[in-house]
Amino acid sequence: MRSAFAGLGLLLAAAATGALLSTQPQLVLPVGALALAAFGIAGVLSLPPVRRRFRWAQTDSDRRAALRATLGDYLARGNDLMREIGPLKNEHDPIEALKERATAWVTEVRDYLDRETPGWSAAFLNDSYRMQTVSQYGHRDILLNWLERRIAKLSELLQRV
Repeated sequence: MRSAFAGLGLLLAAAATGALLSTQPQLVLPVGALALAAFGIAGVLSLPPVRRRFRWAQTDSDRRAALRATLGDYLARGNDLMREIGPLKNEHDPIEALKERATAWVTEVRDYLDRETPGWSAAFLNDSYRMQTVSQYGHRDILLNWLERRIAKLSELLQRV
């Protein structure tokens, strides 16, 4: 429906321009140059690399692709953190350093989700996922479980896109 109104608006604008040009022949060159410039700008803005650069020119498909790519990158970074946590036992300092990096990662993902898709950060931080890993390494397992829930939620969000 919106495209029909847009097409009707363009048709009326073209008719008005034609009527103006028929009575004012000295305006043909400036109006033609403006029309040519408008078509050139529209052509340049239709290129995907240009649309990615200017948020206001992006289509819904462009935004979904960018969201999918960014969430995939965040998921890969989260999986890298999980691989680093796995071999640790009760080494306090390396676990604390990983905890700080994991917290920074979660904060970065949360801020991105708040900015790009309001409401998704609440789903990302939701702890209703009941995956638990238990071993004799309690301090590590708390971090491991927390990070596993974030990765599982991020994976669910990625499937929504």
